[in-house]
Amino acid sequence: MNQPKNAPPRDLTDMIFIGGGVILACAGVLYLAGGLSSLLLTGKWIRSSWVNALKVTFDPRDPASVFGVASLNPLFYWLVLLALLALPLLCLVIASRLRQGRAAGMTSRMKAVAARPGLATRADVEAAVGRHQVVRRGRSARPLAPARSPEAVGTLLGRSRGRGCWASVEDSVIVVGPPRSGKGLHQIIGAIIDAPGAVVTTSTRPDNLAATLELRRAIGPVAVFDPQGLGKAEGIRWSPVRGCENPTTAMVRASGLAAGAGFAKGNVTDGAFWHGQTEMALRGLLHAAALDDTGIAQLYRWGLEPASAIEAVTILNRSIDAAEGWGDTLDGIVRMDGRTRDAIWAGVRSALSALADPAVRKAFDPPPGEGLDPATFIRERGTIYLLGTGAGASATSAFIAALLEDITESARQLAAHNPGGRLEPPLALVLDEIANLCAVPSLPSLMADGGGTGITTLVVIQSLAQARERWGEQAAAAMWDAATLRLILGGSAQHRDLQDLAAVCGERDEEIRNWSRGADGGRAISTSTRRIPILPPDVIRTLPFGAGVLLARTAPPILLNMTPWTARPDADQIRHSIELTSKSQ
Repeated sequence: MNQPKNAPPRDLTDMIFIGGGVILACAGVLYLAGGLSSLLLTGKWIRSSWVNALKVTFDPRDPASVFGVASLNPLFYWLVLLALLALPLLCLVIASRLRQGRAAGMTSRMKAVAARPGLATRADVEAAVGRHQVVRRGRSARPLAPARSPEAVGTLLGRSRGRGCWASVEDSVIVVGPPRSGKGLHQIIGAIIDAPGAVVTTSTRPDNLAATLELRRAIGPVAVFDPQGLGKAEGIRWSPVRGCENPTTAMVRASGLAAGAGFAKGNVTDGAFWHGQTEMALRGLLHAAALDDTGIAQLYRWGLEPASAIEAVTILNRSIDAAEGWGDTLDGIVRMDGRTRDAIWAGVRSALSALADPAVRKAFDPPPGEGLDPATFIRERGTIYLLGTGAGASATSAFIAALLEDITESARQLAAHNPGGRLEPPLALVLDEIANLCAVPSLPSLMADGGGTGITTLVVIQSLAQARERWGEQAAAAMWDAATLRLILGGSAQHRDLQDLAAVCGERDEEIRNWSRGADGGRAISTSTRRIPILPPDVIRTLPFGAGVLLARTAPPILLNMTPWTARPDADQIRHSIELTSKSQ
């Protein structure tokens, strides 16, 4: 809009406002000094108006008449004013010294840990996760990559011994760190932004979404699966019935949904049996719903009671496209004796319980042609954010697991049709707080062989105990073994975890010298060795913020100094993304 002809220039207007603000601030400080001086001398506050305080600048030798306090000494007043002006500066100096002291303390702790014998040397770091190593591996991991830089075939995790530490796109990474240990600040946000292809990321909070949304939008389409409304409103809709007319798809989908029943954790008697029966019932219901082109509401109704599922049995028995024997299998489950059938159907109801919420049911029932197509999204290098909370995820966890299974299965099928059986560019799964969201059944196997098909997996958990509770003892151990890179952050309070991690880091020889005195009075020195941990539990627990221990295949433990996203070259863009996203919510 143009300014009126008689209006003063904008620069002049700004100067007037700024000048007025400075004058008012000075008057306030002068008045405050007068009030404090009076309070100290007489025990009473001045009655003079604060506007009159400016008069003291015209007669600095007589503040008593300005403020109406006869006993006010000019020297005392100006000393009080000086103290008021010096107080903010003193606070800044103290705060700066405290920050410097804290930084110096962290630096000295980092140096003390780095000096421990047995840790990886510079040569070890370069050979295991160095720049040249990741580029060399990238020739086979991404043979069609447009560039041979480490950024094109890997992600920078941090630095050690002056060398960059890189994770290849074919690595499976697991990060273990308690809450507020800097996992998002140092690893997750960078991994989402730097992924060369499509990204699927999970979280219990919208922080990662806000920091990366606009940067990922510049690469490809973005979508948010957010049944609880934690983030932006531009959500996606996805049908768990989509494609289930194909028996293989129905089996994959049912596997993800059955995880929500909780039978496979390992702490349920005969859990494998109940999990298998629940999965068979769910795949029959999904297959029937897809063949009959039935909406999600009908699937939910079938899952409430075994008697309602008779309709699904009829569809499977009458359809010529139904998988052979599936109708009989579902019918057998429906007609089992009461206690067995009810136990199985309790798992079915649990897996489908999220559909009781009309808003969630709407998210899983898109109109024809509007639902998420994972294959298209992967080809377009899109980004999908899966959001949920620790409390609310108990209802939607089964569907989040099923959606992840759908996306990864689509990625595997795309990779199978590519040269070398690899997805190009790779799909990145950045699974933050995945244990608080869902137990993806295929995650252990995905970490083991996903890198060979172009699926990069980064799993972020709070502790090994959390993984055991969510996936069960054996599956959690399989995930840990399948990870090619394991990053451990400080702050854990789990005694068993700390002992296990110290054992994994290995041991070293420590020489012990013993002094003794012989019968002739001479002294003798004897030496012996003992095995001690390279990193004892207390050292792992007290790792400084921003530091971590990286276990890379057969290399010795690598002491990692991680870089926060605030120090990245694109930090301003990340801040801009946070600002835009917060305004739009």
